[in-house]
Amino acid sequence: MTSLWIFFALFSGVADSFKPLFGKKSLGDMSFVVVGWAQWFFGLFVLLPIFFWRVQVPAPYFWWVLVLNGVLNVCATILYWHVIKTTDISRVLPVVLSATPIFLLVTSPLMLGEIPNKFGLLGVLVAAIGIYMVNFEKRSRGLWAPLIDIFVDDGLRSSLLIAVIWSVTSNLDQVLVQASSPVFYITLMHALMVFFLIPFFVRQGINTQLFCKNFWILAATGFASAFALLFQMIALSGGIVPYVLALKRTSVLFGIIWGAVFFKEQHFKQRFWGGLIVLAGVVLISILG
Repeated sequence: MTSLWIFFALFSGVADSFKPLFGKKSLGDMSFVVVGWAQWFFGLFVLLPIFFWRVQVPAPYFWWVLVLNGVLNVCATILYWHVIKTTDISRVLPVVLSATPIFLLVTSPLMLGEIPNKFGLLGVLVAAIGIYMVNFEKRSRGLWAPLIDIFVDDGLRSSLLIAVIWSVTSNLDQVLVQASSPVFYITLMHALMVFFLIPFFVRQGINTQLFCKNFWILAATGFASAFALLFQMIALSGGIVPYVLALKRTSVLFGIIWGAVFFKEQHFKQRFWGGLIVLAGVVLISILG
């Protein structure tokens, strides 16, 4: 892989930025549970042809780690699409995508033995400044309001919980890739997620007419998600978790742009500059930390 993992990590970020764009467009008509299920279901159509091209036998511990990762991803998926439905994506993405590598400073040493250095703490400070800029419109309520809002606003508070879950599943991703292969693992994860989310899907109910109306946008959501994960898993086979996720987090800038262009979200300039600062913090945490 040498340095090729860098390009796959960047491609993952570009693809990942389209997932909330397509998903939020369908959330006007569809339940967030249905969109979450569709993300994994349609992603299978991208991965299955590659999967059957080269099936392999994974390490013995692969299966129980896969199930554990699946359970955690069910929680993250439902939370993620609920937040995307109710909150501006230009507010959500900087928080959830910057908080994940911050939490990785704790989970990676515990789970994988990847120890950060002093630059990690500096990165946390820079990321906090970026989040402050993203929420700068709250400044009128007080000096610390933009940061306090993360713990008060339901959407942003849920974003932190998503980041906690992702900081665990990101490490499990690397374990599972090393126990099998990127395509083998991520295809089985998609199949498992489709199965695990069926009870939520059935309980929520579905309007067939609306599903057909949104068919292609739901499919595009799944395709974007599958390519983002596929590129991420390939990158993880050559680079360590924090490095890969740092480059993938370039999706935060694209997400802010999509929010302004397609959903007319306000405060574009401050959120874009805030996102840029957040990305700088993530790089400090992940690359130098």
